[in-house]
Amino acid sequence: MIDRDALPRPRASVEVDLDGDGRPETAAVYALDDAHDVVTVRGDGLLAAFATPINLSDSPSLERMGNGNLRVSWGCFACGRTHATVSVVIDLRDGALRVIGWDWSLLDRIHAAALTCSANLLTGAVIVEAVGVDRQDLSTGERDRPVATLAEQRAPDACTEGLARYDDAYLARHFPPDR
Repeated sequence: MIDRDALPRPRASVEVDLDGDGRPETAAVYALDDAHDVVTVRGDGLLAAFATPINLSDSPSLERMGNGNLRVSWGCFACGRTHATVSVVIDLRDGALRVIGWDWSLLDRIHAAALTCSANLLTGAVIVEAVGVDRQDLSTGERDRPVATLAEQRAPDACTEGLARYDDAYLARHFPPDR
């Protein structure tokens, strides 16, 4: 007999029909250690289990999207000078869970600046912004990736390259304290 009360409780869970069969799969996020969570997706069995950084942001860890995809988020609220959040969109493709979208946002508390990157890993379209000041429409050859890569926290290269423009000198010039 299994003592269900002794099993770990998820931090969050959501039902989402990833495979479109009319029966929802259950995604749940569990604490792993001080730095990581484990996300599980179960249908007629375990579809996937993968690690993500721990979510210390004000965004929900899991969200069912209207199109049947799953959004998984993590980040840190008021950690040092920034509030940062990463959200990835996950879809079931060819029997495997894949990351098909990557969204990153950062609020810099020193310069009161908002920086974002949104990458569609199906089309390769990437938008990088210093919100209200600058927008870069970029592209990437990177495409969907396995969910197992999420523990690496590697943003699409176009995001990293596009955001490099917004260094402290740029922020001081375009987001002065007296604006």
